Amino acid sequence: MTPLRRRMIDDMTLRNFTPKTIQAYVRSVARFALYFLTSPDRLGPEHIRAYLLYLLQVRHVSLSYYRGTRSALRFFYRVTLARIIHTHSSTARLGGSELAAQEVRRSVRASTPTPFDQPQRCV
Repeated sequence: MTPLRRRMIDDMTLRNFTPKTIQAYVRSVARFALYFLTSPDRLGPEHIRAYLLYLLQVRHVSLSYYRGTRSALRFFYRVTLARIIHTHSSTARLGGSELAAQEVRRSVRASTPTPFDQPQRCV
């Protein structure tokens, strides 16, 4: 077992991942490395993007398989290698400017009805 794989397994164990999740994540990262025939720590965001597109467009994998692979790669790069890799946009945009997470939460809370907004029924 390579030191990198051991470290990833240890990171997931510390975070209390289930054994099946650990197996799936390790298998996903191994397949990613095998696709490019190199160690995954030598690959970057463009390789991740190309591999995810390959999964969807060539192999026609299911959405759950795609999401599992994306999550495994995100965990590997963000936690095990401590790199920031964006596999998809997670920021809300409005008119070209990014909204802060607090602003998004505030607007969602404002649009969510409270129990007092509900019409009262008389029984």
